[in-house]
Amino acid sequence: MSVGAQRNPLGWPRAIAIAVFIFGAPALFRHQSLAPRSFDEAPAKLLRELRPECVLLGDSMLGSRIDPGTLDKISDVRCAVLPYPGSGTALWFLVYKNLVASQPQPPRWMIVFFRDKQLTMPAFRAGNRYRNAMEKCMRGDEPRFTSILNRAQHDSEPWKERLTTAVYAIQRKSADWQDAVKSNVLKAVASRSQRASVREAAERVFGSKNQRSDRQVIDARNGDQMLGASGHDFRANVNQSFLPPMLEIAREQGSRLIFFRVKRRSLSSSPTPVESPDEQAYQRELRAYLAGHGALLVDETYDPEVTSGYYLGDDHVRDEMKGPYTEMFWKKMRLHLDSADFPQIAAPAE
Repeated sequence: MSVGAQRNPLGWPRAIAIAVFIFGAPALFRHQSLAPRSFDEAPAKLLRELRPECVLLGDSMLGSRIDPGTLDKISDVRCAVLPYPGSGTALWFLVYKNLVASQPQPPRWMIVFFRDKQLTMPAFRAGNRYRNAMEKCMRGDEPRFTSILNRAQHDSEPWKERLTTAVYAIQRKSADWQDAVKSNVLKAVASRSQRASVREAAERVFGSKNQRSDRQVIDARNGDQMLGASGHDFRANVNQSFLPPMLEIAREQGSRLIFFRVKRRSLSSSPTPVESPDEQAYQRELRAYLAGHGALLVDETYDPEVTSGYYLGDDHVRDEMKGPYTEMFWKKMRLHLDSADFPQIAAPAE
C-alpha cells in the first residue's frame, strides 16, 4: 500500500470529490447569505458638499470620455462625474438609489452612459468579482436589487460561475489578507514618517492610469462583444432589468434621466456605422419606452463629429482627446437639458 493511501484511507479521488461536494453544492443554488460590507459614505459626502445639478454616471465609457476639469470650466451647471470602471446596471442602480437620489437636494438631471443593449442586461458585470464594489453601495438588505439580480444570474450564468459562490467568502477574505500583508510589508521597509510617501509612490506606479492594458483585458474578458447580442430582445428583458426601478426613482425625485448611448469604435474603414436590423429595432423600442416614462435617449452612434481619431484600439477615448470630446459632448448635451421636447414624466401604471 502506498504512503498516500495509508495517510488518506478514503483515497485521494474520493476525498477530493467529497471536498468539492461540501464546498460546491451550496453554490448551485442562488443563496446569498453573507453579511454585506459596510456602506461607503465617502462618495455620498462628496455629493452633499458639491450639490450637483447634474450627475454623469457610467463605466469606463464615461471615465475615458469626460474630463471633470474641462466640464467644470465650460458648464453653466454644477456637475458631478461618477465613473465606475468595469461596472454595469446593477451597480448604477445602487449608486442612483443610495448615493444620488438620497441627497438632500437631488440633482435635476442624471446622464447615464451605456453601450448597445446594456440597459436590459442586469447580470452584466454583476458576478462575484464585482460584489465588493456593489456592497459598498448597499444600504441594508436591498430586496429589490437582490431579486432582480438573482433572477438574471440564474438565467444567464453557467454552472461554473455559480460554483464560485461557494468560495466567495474566501475570495472576499483574501482582499482583507492582501491589505494586511501590504500593511506589514510597509511597516517592515519604511519608518512611520516614510510610509505615506511610499504608499503614494506605489499607487502612482501601480494605479489604474498606468494599467490601460488591464482595462482592455477586463472589457474583453467579460463579454463586451455580447452587448449587441442579436438574441437579446428588448420587450422580453426590460421588465426584468434595473431600468424600471431607475425610472421610478427619477419620477419620485422629479428629476430627468438621460441615457446616452456612446458611439462604439468602428471595426471597418467606413465612417458610417453599420447596425443590424435587430440592433436598430432594439434602439427604437428603447427610445419609445424611455419617452413613455419621462426619460430621454440620446444616441451618439451616427454622430459624424465622433471620428476614429478619438479612439484607442477599443471603445475608449484616448487621454489626449478627453478635453476636446468633453467640449463637443457638453455643447450638444446642454441643449437637451431644458429642451421643450423632453418627454413628460408618465404617471405610474395602474
